[in-house]
Amino acid sequence: MSVAISYAKALCEVATEAQSPATTLDRIEAELETIVQLVNTSKELRIILYGPLASAKEKSAVIEAICKKTESPKLVIAFLQLLAKKGRFSELGSVREAFSQLRVSAGGGIAGTLVTAVPMAPADVEELARIFSKKLEKNVSFKVSMDSSLLAGVKAHVAGVMYDGSLRSELERLRDRLTI
Repeated sequence: MSVAISYAKALCEVATEAQSPATTLDRIEAELETIVQLVNTSKELRIILYGPLASAKEKSAVIEAICKKTESPKLVIAFLQLLAKKGRFSELGSVREAFSQLRVSAGGGIAGTLVTAVPMAPADVEELARIFSKKLEKNVSFKVSMDSSLLAGVKAHVAGVMYDGSLRSELERLRDRLTI
């Protein structure tokens, strides 16, 4: 079990034991995503929070200041401070990803990823999720990322299987059929 999964499970368990409603779990996930984005877009924050230059106390103060501005729940603040104290703040992105997957799995669903060449409309993502949910007979939730090397189309990774609907793979299949 990876460190990120362990921390994500702990956060999920604490939130559940605190009898937090699902909306709070949604909020925790959203807050983690916000913090990840803030840190990833700020070189100064990465240096302070990921590096050895700042003490755990200084990192904790920075986290508290960030969370105050984002109005994060106390549980999120305490969790982020724990990561900083244990020297694991650099794992935050992986922890957020694992937390998201745990939430979907706990609800009897499957977490998947969509990789596209261009941004997808939320309605298109929902339609793909509906189609995969029907095919797999489980609720499927997608995280979307972009890869400009795809040219066009989409790749879906669900339950350990890659469904490749990219233009590149279609052209390769066409080439293979024509060379036979």
